Amino acid sequence: MSKPAPLQILQAAVAHHQAGKLTEAEQLYRQVLEQDPNQPDALNLLGVIAQQTGNLKEALGLFDRALSAAPELAAAHYNRANTLRDAGRIGDAQAAYEAALTCDPGFQDALLNLGVLLYENGQTDDALEHFTTLARLAPGNSNAHYNIGRCHHARNRLNEACSALSQSLALNPQNPDAQFALANVYADMIQYDDAITHIKAALNLKPNWPEAYTNWANYLLGLDQHEEALTVFNQALKLDPENINARVNRSLALLAMGRLKEGWEDHSARDKSDSPFYRTFESDVPRWHSEDLSNKAVLIWNEQGLGEEILYAGLLRDLAKTTRACTLLCSNKLTPVFKRSFADIVNLHITDE
Repeated sequence: MSKPAPLQILQAAVAHHQAGKLTEAEQLYRQVLEQDPNQPDALNLLGVIAQQTGNLKEALGLFDRALSAAPELAAAHYNRANTLRDAGRIGDAQAAYEAALTCDPGFQDALLNLGVLLYENGQTDDALEHFTTLARLAPGNSNAHYNIGRCHHARNRLNEACSALSQSLALNPQNPDAQFALANVYADMIQYDDAITHIKAALNLKPNWPEAYTNWANYLLGLDQHEEALTVFNQALKLDPENINARVNRSLALLAMGRLKEGWEDHSARDKSDSPFYRTFESDVPRWHSEDLSNKAVLIWNEQGLGEEILYAGLLRDLAKTTRACTLLCSNKLTPVFKRSFADIVNLHITDE
């Protein structure tokens, strides 16, 4: 009895692969390669299995063999790009996606993944170009419109972002990420009621999402609904007790409600925040906890922006009277202003470094 032809075996392997039966698919791909060691589709798809099971080095070797046999095989370039991305080789992944698109300019998944890679690498304009091409080729692709919206939002083009994300949700209302993204756009437009509608929709689709609860609570703060915001912040922190942003922002609700002790305790978590407003130091700096400062040298640093620095600068004179020496780290734009304004305070040193 004659052996099945390689094409028949390959078709059976693909069926197993699509059904998630990776072991059976791998065995059949290898049978194909026993008959034809350079069969590019078998090499490519065997590489996909290696990638799916975490064997990235083996996967790259298989894709290279497939491309050696068929240099114009766009799928092998694309799968190689995905594997390089998984390996953290972002520049190589970009080049491989571009190679896939050179072979097949209409390769939709390559357009999408290359766009996402560029977006995550901060190349928003280039990413937008690929997403726009994808939307032109496939107007019904909700992910294309979702990512167009993200690019516009990153460029602060809020109306365009709102339009693209709304179009994405019209095509696929079950995408929690698109609901979340549109909520954030509405919040930046100071349309908090609309933001809350969409963040609730995101949570209906993805219930245990601390970041979404944190954003919802922030929108409530924007509406001065402090008690409601506190409840939602507590939900976020129940899901993620280490959520620094939720703790810091919960402090604003507590302080606004007059619960000062709890509020300032939460507010101290800002020192661990990744916000650009908060300064960190290479070595630990002792914090002031209401002790006497008479013989102490005090370091004061800026946070929260120019308005806050100007507002609280009026306290410097009183502080200088009760300390041995003060050093103020402030924004470079304010350094000359503060030096002129407080030139008479002899124990105050002002610097922007």
